[in-house]
Amino acid sequence: MSSVRTKQVLLFFPMDMLSHMLRCLQLADAVKDFAVCYFATEQFHALIEGRGHRAVTTKCLSAEMIIKKGQEGDSSWVSADNLEPVMLDQARVIREIQPDAVVNDYSFTAHLAAELTGKPCLSMINGLFSKYLAVKKGVPPSHPLASVARFIPQVLIDVIQNLVFRRLHKAYRVLRKKYGLSQTRKCFMEEFEGDINLLLDSCEFAPQAAIPENYHAIGALFHVDSKFEDKLIERLDSRKKTILVNMGSSGQVERVSFLNSPEYRRYNVIVVGKDTSALKADHIIAAPFLSLESVLPHVDLVLTQAGTGNVLQALSHGIPVFCYPTFFEQEWNALRVQELGYGVMLTGNENKDTMAGFIQRWTEKKATPKFDLLVGTINVAQTKMRFRHLLAHFFSLDLGHVSRPVEKTVDPSNEARRAIETVERN
Repeated sequence: MSSVRTKQVLLFFPMDMLSHMLRCLQLADAVKDFAVCYFATEQFHALIEGRGHRAVTTKCLSAEMIIKKGQEGDSSWVSADNLEPVMLDQARVIREIQPDAVVNDYSFTAHLAAELTGKPCLSMINGLFSKYLAVKKGVPPSHPLASVARFIPQVLIDVIQNLVFRRLHKAYRVLRKKYGLSQTRKCFMEEFEGDINLLLDSCEFAPQAAIPENYHAIGALFHVDSKFEDKLIERLDSRKKTILVNMGSSGQVERVSFLNSPEYRRYNVIVVGKDTSALKADHIIAAPFLSLESVLPHVDLVLTQAGTGNVLQALSHGIPVFCYPTFFEQEWNALRVQELGYGVMLTGNENKDTMAGFIQRWTEKKATPKFDLLVGTINVAQTKMRFRHLLAHFFSLDLGHVSRPVEKTVDPSNEARRAIETVERN
């Protein structure tokens, strides 16, 4: 006896990283009218199932490998031999589940699998990756031309970058030809696009030129929940400024080991993440995972690897950001933060005495008019509402109260929160 489907089904394919899993869960929370399935490696199954969704396993590209190769400037992993088995296994899962749409969050191949199976694909794109970006991206410091970029005309830099992206696209051209897929995409950046594209940045951080009808700037997206970190907050000395170190899954905490110095006892120093061993002085508070929405109102400066979510979440609270990027995408974010005057890009090799004065000056900026204006302009609840609107239009559905934003953040179950903390520890 065949089962009758009562809900539309969305199948998410996030990159195999906690930050991507968590931001996809924010969108899933906005559309409870849908049945939601997730691709995920086993380490994330408890997290996804704890939020009431189905987790499925497929082959994937290792996020750790991608980050490591990115840090080394090695793009050899973008090959047909690496991409093809992942694409085919994703196509297998799509055929089994028969979703009404696929949602791709930088899985690199889910859009190919969706096209191969005839399913519509919604792609989540960070604004600085959009080909319609209205500002010029600087040359990342890790780029071989970085040291001479100031002597090269911008038009030539654009040509060189386009040639690099054209070379990276070769693997996709091979697969598209082999499987009879569309041949209209001409460069690597276009392979992040879907039938519908969701731009996930604030309009100021990543302003866009005129975008086509299948592009939608829905706003910034990062993990939020309503847990109150009362025990940690009680440990903070209200007479001191507070520094938060949040290097995510890809950052290098050892680059800010200067915070171990006794002179930083005059600050509350919090470090959150999987590996905090580089910061172990007795004046430092360490945690594998925190509900940042609860903690950030008490923070005056954030030190981060410049992941998009970490940067935008800090700015949403009007907090300056010190950026320690580890690969080119984060370098683009860091350069943009510096260009806007919301923080600086650093290497970790700065003079310790210089850093002490630097930190003192920047911890005084939070309450200044420039940063006060940021508060409220980056709103995940509004992003979720726009996503809900978009799906209602896309599927011509009456989702009920679709125009009313949900201001209260969905609070994960204790089981789901424990799953997040387990992933961070492991």
